[in-house]
Amino acid sequence: MEGFKELRAQTEHLESKFNTPGNRLFYLALAPELFGSVSYSLRDGGMLESQGWNRLVIEKPFGYDLQSAEHLNEQIREVFREEEIYRIDHYLGKEMVQNIEVIRFGNAF
Repeated sequence: MEGFKELRAQTEHLESKFNTPGNRLFYLALAPELFGSVSYSLRDGGMLESQGWNRLVIEKPFGYDLQSAEHLNEQIREVFREEEIYRIDHYLGKEMVQNIEVIRFGNAF
């Protein structure tokens, strides 16, 4: 939990330094069983307390079967509203991440 609180402090410092509105996008490409616990940690660490919007992007596979996927949805919806959650296919997400890397490293900020 302390790591998420440190992340919040660093994020707020950068938002202040670059005068950004606090919009936050969280991209999770993790083992499915971690989606819920990471969502809770983002919330409990204060990462969702900002002036802007929050979005959660989850790269599938999303669970191992219907039951595990439903359980993950329940956990994630305790933290994020459905309209804040984006689920993308693992293979389709690869190109998007590569595009983000190009933009990220091509941007002087």
